[in-house]
Amino acid sequence: MTVSRIKTTGGTSPKRSIFDQYNDFCERQKGKEFLWYSIAFITLIGSIMPASLMAMYFTPWFFPFVFVSMLLFFANVICVIGRASMKTIISVYFLTVACNILVPALSHLILTIIG
Repeated sequence: MTVSRIKTTGGTSPKRSIFDQYNDFCERQKGKEFLWYSIAFITLIGSIMPASLMAMYFTPWFFPFVFVSMLLFFANVICVIGRASMKTIISVYFLTVACNILVPALSHLILTIIG
């Protein structure tokens, strides 16, 4: 017996979960590895990582953040070079972007609240 992962809402069109939509998006990106390679390295090296490192420079968490940020950057490199699945490549990229945006924002919020 198979269970459908599509949820229906009383006679309207079926609603799909966000995870199913994300899986479909990753499936549609197969064959576009070079595009994701370019997007990841241009955005990470060109804007996201330098801005987050400058934002974190005067916080007490600068060196641990640099370590984690570089670790995630090289995880992106290894995923692309190692020909990981597109879902893995895209997920690691989004994780790196989220870390480089949210950690500086939260650390400055915490430092502002603490004083």
